[in-house]
Amino acid sequence: MNIHQPIIVTVSFPNREIALEVAKQLIEKRLIACAQFSAIDSLYRWQNQLENSQEVMMHAKSIHTYWPAIQTSIK
Repeated sequence: MNIHQPIIVTVSFPNREIALEVAKQLIEKRLIACAQFSAIDSLYRWQNQLENSQEVMMHAKSIHTYWPAIQTSIK
């Protein structure tokens, strides 16, 4: 794989403030070029119950080389 291959990292967050803070940190570390945000409704099963919540989806543009560092930073 080309280490400079573009990637888009997609992550959901519980709210906009957390999403913006994570994106800011990733941009400051120069791990992503930019981030885009969308409000989403999520439907999922949690502890055997059907749940529905509002979240924020972040799409971040980067390159394959930075993926391990991005993953570590988000965790």
